Amino acid sequence: MRDDPNIIQILTGLLSPLRKANWKIVFLSLSAATVFWFFNALNKTYTTRLSYPVVFEFGRDSLTEVRGLPANLPLNVTALGWNLLKRTLIASANPILIPVENPTQSRYMTARNLLPVISEQLEGITVNYLALDTVFLQIEPISERTLRIAVDSVGVPLQENCVIVSKIRIEPDIVRFRGPASLIEAMPFEISITLPEQAIARDYRRELSLDLFVPPRIRKFPDVIQVSFEVDRFIDQLALVPIVPVNYDENRPWELERKTVTANFQLLNRRQGKFSLYEIAIIADFNNLDKADSTITLEVIQTPSYVRNVVLQEEKVKLVHER
Repeated sequence: MRDDPNIIQILTGLLSPLRKANWKIVFLSLSAATVFWFFNALNKTYTTRLSYPVVFEFGRDSLTEVRGLPANLPLNVTALGWNLLKRTLIASANPILIPVENPTQSRYMTARNLLPVISEQLEGITVNYLALDTVFLQIEPISERTLRIAVDSVGVPLQENCVIVSKIRIEPDIVRFRGPASLIEAMPFEISITLPEQAIARDYRRELSLDLFVPPRIRKFPDVIQVSFEVDRFIDQLALVPIVPVNYDENRPWELERKTVTANFQLLNRRQGKFSLYEIAIIADFNNLDKADSTITLEVIQTPSYVRNVVLQEEKVKLVHER
């Protein structure tokens, strides 16, 4: 512990010259050294690889590519650091322009074809080679079609016991498509879309991008549609439903043992309180009398659209003498 003051004194002595120094001069000296090193480095020659932006030139008002052409080409180059820096800074504003001759007939451009065009436009830089062999082309005339958009209601992914209870509305349902002739001609007469959700259980309203259903090289006008429809759920029900006698002979002293039958069925939720059990037509046809046991098999002959899966707990009704 007695040595601690000595250590502090030593450190203070070492730092004292820095305290007296002019920090502004130190900073300027370091800055000057950095600038000198930077300028010296830029005056050297380097060989490196650049990914340089390019634009393929053809009549884009009437022609378009089926597959996307590269936006950059990999180049192996040699140049002074100054020229490399300048080209790097202005590359996006001054891409290499590559004219395409006979665009609808040409299928590719080789590195041998591209190298003179690129070298001519990169002044002050020597292009040693392209780091690819071939650029493939597929350029076609532009074509247009106007098609209807539809949603397959059967294929809508609904939650169990849910159903669509309204018309499926698509706005707009007519869309204009523009793109390469081969892709446009291959399109169907109607674009059928599938919804991306699963287990839909409530009213549906959503904007959908047509990019989900049409190749990206095809432009859409508009490119977004709105799909909407109403959804309801079937609810399990248990009730005594009236039995309607059919072909009953009043001259015979027979009648049904009971006037109702217990039935399980499903009813749309929105019809709760707005539904009559007489809308489920269950009959006992006297022409189908089984004389062996004096019974008639019950039949469900009609149900409204908002009732389904009617199951009778008793399949037959017995005949008894009139009381």
